[in-house]
This record gives sequence, C-alpha cells and structure tokens, in this order.
Amino acid sequence: MKIGTLSFEVRGNHLSFKISSSKRAKIIKQIVDSRGPELLVCAGHALANDKEVMAVAEALSASRSNTEIVLEAQETSQRNLSDVMDVEPSCHGMFLLRAGFEPTPLGRQWFGAARELSRHRAAYVANLAQKSVKTSFGNLFAICCGEINLLKGSNEAKKRDCPECVSLEINEAAGAIAMAHIIVNPTHDKMARPALVDNKRKWLSMQAQKPGICISVSNWNSEKQSSNHGRVMRQRKEDAELHAVYVSGKVQSPERSYDQETEFEYREWQTPY
Repeated sequence: MKIGTLSFEVRGNHLSFKISSSKRAKIIKQIVDSRGPELLVCAGHALANDKEVMAVAEALSASRSNTEIVLEAQETSQRNLSDVMDVEPSCHGMFLLRAGFEPTPLGRQWFGAARELSRHRAAYVANLAQKSVKTSFGNLFAICCGEINLLKGSNEAKKRDCPECVSLEINEAAGAIAMAHIIVNPTHDKMARPALVDNKRKWLSMQAQKPGICISVSNWNSEKQSSNHGRVMRQRKEDAELHAVYVSGKVQSPERSYDQETEFEYREWQTPY
C-alpha cells in the first residue's frame, strides 16, 4: 500500500500558516495528481473550512482518483453523533475524502491534554463511533492530535522504549482500536515528549488488525514558544519524527521524500496492505 504524508509550516502558538489555505488545497490536489498515493494523510488544520474540504472532494471525484484523503478543517460545522455531552467540542474536525462520495466526518477534537481527559471523557465516548470508518483498505480509526492522550505511557527513562508499558485511559475505545486496520494521528505541530508519544503510536499499531498500521504526521512550527520559559523552539521540516509510520510496533522508513520543496513536506511509504 502506498501511503503519502503531507504537512506545512506553521508559526507561533496560534499556529499561523505560512501559506494560505487555498494554496494548501492546491498542493493537496497536486500531490494526488502527481503521486497518486492510495492513502494521503495530512497534518492538522490542513484546510480552513468546510467549503475548502468540499472543493478538494469535488476535485477528487472529477479526476476519478483512487486516492483516499484524511484531513482536518480548522473550522467545521459537522454535526456530532450525540447531543449528550459535558462540554462543547473544538471548532475543528477531521474528514475522509473519497471520489464519488460526500466528505465523511471523522469527528471533532474533544481534548488535547491528559489533564482534560476527565472533563471531556463522556462527550468523547458518546461520539466515539464517528471516529471509525470503512475504507477500501479496511477499517480506519482517527485520533486527532492530543486525543492520543486517551493512552497513558511512562516518562521513566527505562520505559521510554516500552510500548508494552502503554495503557488505555478510555477503555471504551478498545474495540475501535482492535477493529482498525489503520490508525491515523495527525497533529497541528510536533508534540512534546517525543519518546512517550512514539511509544503510544507503536502500541496502537500493535493492537490494530495485523499487520496494524499507525500513521502520524505533524506540521513544523518554526516559531514555537516554550510553555516553560517562553523561548522560541524552532521545529524543522527535515526532522525525521515529523512524519512517522508504524507497522506492528516497528517504525518504518519512507521510500522517498521531497526535501527540495520549501512550502510543504511530503513523504511516501510502502506498507503491507
């Protein structure tokens, strides 16, 4: 299976994109036409709104492409599955795009940090079914950015390469994870504690249907401010962990990448499906 991962440059804690959403949409269409991955996973906030999501979906149908795209709109009006919730969701949400179909909602992001879990748990569980979808390559389960904190890991040095040390904080998600063939975890920029997050993604690929695949892709934040000291921490587009694909607990190497591009980072992978 040919997988493509795509991300863009953002700046500062407000995640302002260097290039416009319309230009990002054009690049997404360009990648589909020129590279034709079976699955293209875009980093968080790939497009600004539902209107631009629909425009990409229509272009996909017009070209009769076999590519399926997972992306997130920064502002979406997609409905929730359940009106029974403890908090309002974020304004952004994920979609699956396929030629000949309306965009399939994959739900909004319900929490972004472990400390938010208890407050948002009921709403996440009530809308959990929306995050799973059937695709041409099997079941796909979507985890939006910090929702990866539905898993608990360890920061102990001796457990930093220990996916077996990971456990579920939301047990209701166990079935969706076990039924998935592919799990996607796009993020808005590169997350802190990379070893801990790496363990969680390895664990997900080990729990999914064999050979389980977990895909992560992040935008690079060239002006990220540290929450501790306020200093600027520059993320780089060439960072190896910016994009990652795991198969049954093993980190894969991309077949090719496009380092000569300055406006986006695209990498390509071959996996067993």
